[in-house]
Amino acid sequence: MVSQTMFSGPLPPPALFAHYEDVLPGAAERILALTEREQAHRHRFEADALHAEVRYSNLGMWLGAGVLIFVLIATCFCAYIGHGEVAIAIAGLGVAGVVGAFIRGKGSHRSDQSEKP
Repeated sequence: MVSQTMFSGPLPPPALFAHYEDVLPGAAERILALTEREQAHRHRFEADALHAEVRYSNLGMWLGAGVLIFVLIATCFCAYIGHGEVAIAIAGLGVAGVVGAFIRGKGSHRSDQSEKP
């Protein structure tokens, strides 16, 4: 006769848990401590990843704003010195870049949402 017991999750079922304690006194406490440390580590890792994602997003917004300001200054300068065609080209490329970034950003945000269960 063959018997097989399976479980899923970080902790074994109570009956099997008692057998661990019978075989090695203190094993149950060690298993619980290991599970608690692993959970704390996972929570800390997820919190760090979330903070990094927010910092990355904020950095992108500030850099984008800086580039847009530079484009506006360059456009105004070119228009001021009499190069209207160059000013229009710079402004058009700047606007196209900003619109493209918004489109890419919204598209990637939607795909991230669809991947999560």
